[in-house]
Amino acid sequence: MTVKAKKVLSVLSGIVIALFLILAIACLFVSISYKIQGEDGELFGRQFRIVTSGSMEPEIATGAIVCIDTAPDAEDREARQEFLDSLEVGNVITFYYWQAASSGEVVVTHRIVEIQEGESGRTFVCHGDAVDEGEVQYVDEEDVIGIVEWDNLALGKVVQFFRTNVGIVVCLILPAALILLYEVIHISRILSERKREKREEEAAAREEEIERLRRELDEIKKSGGRGE
Repeated sequence: MTVKAKKVLSVLSGIVIALFLILAIACLFVSISYKIQGEDGELFGRQFRIVTSGSMEPEIATGAIVCIDTAPDAEDREARQEFLDSLEVGNVITFYYWQAASSGEVVVTHRIVEIQEGESGRTFVCHGDAVDEGEVQYVDEEDVIGIVEWDNLALGKVVQFFRTNVGIVVCLILPAALILLYEVIHISRILSERKREKREEEAAAREEEIERLRRELDEIKKSGGRGE
């Protein structure tokens, strides 16, 4: 392998390890955040929730993670009102919804199909894409959590795994094992290079010694010839 190829391979391996570490750290951060804050925890004004039903399929699959741009708090009335005013029919929002069967509020992610204006404020009529047409939710402004910006099924599966205790352990062990493997390979390569360089130096020294002896022999022959 040429020196240039070795340098390229070293750079590429470093980039791969760096990307893997960034991914592992991100997954670990999300996992710990879930453990500490639950799904209501925010990161840079965003909530990340795992979809647990198929009510929005095929657009949002069961198990997908959704990134929610959260509405400002009620204390900041102007900003919250501006956010709510920006919502329109067709947007997918996440909201708190009362269900008698669960005896409490649940979090739902559905599409706005109608916006009703009333004396007490705005009501968002929401409906799941895969739900029967008559099953709608009437969502008051104060129950809106935010608007869904994007979703990803594969990432959702990864996050679900890393939310488990096993996932957190793996998230810690894999980067360490990868770094250890890289360092072992790197050290082995260095030792191999040094051995090769030492062999080359020894071979060069032997060649130099042979050349020196050859010159001395030539001198002796020439001296012997002149003496005759």
